[in-house]
Amino acid sequence: EDRDERARLARSFLEIGAAIATEIGPSRDPYRTARRIHRAVHSRLLRRYRGDADGLDEVLRSGEYNCVSAALIYGLLTRAAGLDAKVVETPRHLFVRLVIDRQQIDVETTASDGFDMRRRLSKFRRFALAYKYATAEDLSRRGAAALYDEFFEVGSVVDVAEAVAFLWQNTGLRAVEEGRPVAAAEAFREAFRIHPGLAENPDGFRVSMARAFLQEYDAGRFSGALRIAAIDLDILPGRTSAVDRFLAAARKRIEVELDAGRLDGAEILLRWAARHLGRGAIMERLERDVCPEIASVAVREGAWEIAVRMAERFVDVEPDEIEAVRLLEWVRARRDGALNLGIDDVCTDRARPKPFAGP
Repeated sequence: EDRDERARLARSFLEIGAAIATEIGPSRDPYRTARRIHRAVHSRLLRRYRGDADGLDEVLRSGEYNCVSAALIYGLLTRAAGLDAKVVETPRHLFVRLVIDRQQIDVETTASDGFDMRRRLSKFRRFALAYKYATAEDLSRRGAAALYDEFFEVGSVVDVAEAVAFLWQNTGLRAVEEGRPVAAAEAFREAFRIHPGLAENPDGFRVSMARAFLQEYDAGRFSGALRIAAIDLDILPGRTSAVDRFLAAARKRIEVELDAGRLDGAEILLRWAARHLGRGAIMERLERDVCPEIASVAVREGAWEIAVRMAERFVDVEPDEIEAVRLLEWVRARRDGALNLGIDDVCTDRARPKPFAGP
């Protein structure tokens, strides 16, 4: 978040990249270039594996890394060298795949001896055991080749630039565990912005977003819950569970505004919800629930324009015509009766509400 620190780290990374380029020297053999970059990255940058060290800042400051940061660094440097580098996502891991002379070269960037794993199954065996991706019994029973194919072939292939999304995804997952649900939702939104393909396998995301929402909602922090629900809808619009969470949080936020006598705040929230939901059956559900409540509070406060406006809005969305007209007639009757009273018969000493705090 610190702009100066970010610039310093960027300069540091460029300097290291230039030093590596000098170290490996010119070569007409792309396979040798890729292997030398892998060796240089481990000798200069990657010191110690740590499961949550997925930011490039962690690598540059301490040499600590995980599969995300290692894959990003190696992918950036090989791409800068003119090589065709992609990042491959498996259910539990990331690695880099190069295409050299029409051959796939799989590089396990977390291991110093992980270059071209496909040709070195003995190294894959050691890697799988060390990182607990397989047991000795699995390797003995099924064979290293079968486990290699299963481990390295499952998943999506993305450009190095899009792979930054996995860093944001991990940031979101950790924020949920740390009890920072709004920060988690914002990180997930950034991940999907960079790599929309994450939505193709959204199960883990759905669970994490649901947990983030419940952390805020159950704590009575309805503003945060509504913000999370809105982000959820923006990422995967129309999903039933996300819609239900959005409606629940929107109702609660509007109730808070009404309890405080902030009619303008309740109406602003209703307009804000419409921007996320659009016009349709879902928005009409929210209007059927809250328009009568807003109209009722408006009548009590003598805010006749809002009261009539909410009653007329209810008429537009309520399928029970009798019920809808009854509310509108009641509001108009109360308005007409109040306007016909003398000034001495109207209570004007109302509590002044606090300003609307936003969605």
